[in-house]
Amino acid sequence: MDSQFNSLIQSYSSNFVQYKVTGNQSYQNSYTSAQQGLDSIINDLQSEVNSGKAQISAFYKSGIEEKIKSTDAKNRKLQRGILSEKDEIAGAKIRNEKPASTPVSTGQYIALGVLAVTMLGLSMI
Repeated sequence: MDSQFNSLIQSYSSNFVQYKVTGNQSYQNSYTSAQQGLDSIINDLQSEVNSGKAQISAFYKSGIEEKIKSTDAKNRKLQRGILSEKDEIAGAKIRNEKPASTPVSTGQYIALGVLAVTMLGLSMI
């Protein structure tokens, strides 16, 4: 349809210019018939657009918008539930964690004893 439309546009413009320049009636007939062809194509396309608009309108009137809103509300509710559940799980993990305690080794007791003896020895001096 695009090539037909483009050829009609070219035919219309060239015949219109020829008619205005020469005044020859055959050019007027040619550009008039090209104009009628263009009008026909435009009317066909306009009817397709109107049909599409009617289908879209019928689609929205069928209640799909309400269904979409309802589904969206359910999704948001589920999302909030999942987030709060994740928060509860994270809080429980934090509460149940035991502090990391490192056992005191024998070497640490020996170092502490040496330090105590050294302090005692220095205090006697």
